[in-house]
Amino acid sequence: MSSSAAGATAIGTHTLHSVGFKYSKSANCSRLDTLRTYTGSGATDIRLRPWQDGLLRRDTLNMTSPTLTQIRHWVFDMDGTLTVGVHDFPAIRRHLEIPEGADILHHLETLPAAERDAKHAWLLEHERELAMRSTAATGAIELIQTLGERGCRLGILTRNAKALAHITLEAIGLADCFAPDDVLGRDEAPPKPHPGGLDHFIRRWNVTPAALVMVGDSHIDMACGRAAGAQTVLVNAPQARETRDADWHLADCRALAKRLVNGS
Repeated sequence: MSSSAAGATAIGTHTLHSVGFKYSKSANCSRLDTLRTYTGSGATDIRLRPWQDGLLRRDTLNMTSPTLTQIRHWVFDMDGTLTVGVHDFPAIRRHLEIPEGADILHHLETLPAAERDAKHAWLLEHERELAMRSTAATGAIELIQTLGERGCRLGILTRNAKALAHITLEAIGLADCFAPDDVLGRDEAPPKPHPGGLDHFIRRWNVTPAALVMVGDSHIDMACGRAAGAQTVLVNAPQARETRDADWHLADCRALAKRLVNGS
């Protein structure tokens, strides 16, 4: 994949009129390989060291970052962000015989096909029951309505199944606020923190990474946004100890909606 950013910025003694990048995909994330700079004398490719990946994707490729009130393209996590979180992940791991702390989706993919399919089927039905009983998180409806009134593009990026995401949106009264094709589940995009889902929205909506914001309640959501070069908002995470990947950390969706209304 490649991308570019408009405008000019200074790096060292050189003024860059635009930049581009290439990255390679690993099992769980993506890494920038090359920064392509465009100056008055042409293009130059600069090979990147691993530690330069996130720094350049955010600070060089995005060049200028809009404020929250300026952003018109919003992608939301589902469970725990727009809904009250009810997943008991330790219990799910125990039932599926997954080691404590292991990523459930990634672990299932390592199993023999028959075992993997059986456990995926159980997980899908378990999550379906939860989806049907979903309740909206504090301020979620107010936030989505506020963004809708502003004409913002809205998307869902969830590690749940797409069909269950639609059930959840119906249950909390937000089904009409999201275009069906703008709801991505674990089968439509690589599970977060891989940035593939956000990359899809960036291409589909024809925007720069910095013009999009990822809203979520976990470090996985923030890492996904950071890897894609998007803005990030952390909500519903009062005990969060590590927020370095969050550009904004707000108590809940209501606090976020108030911030938008107040223009701050």
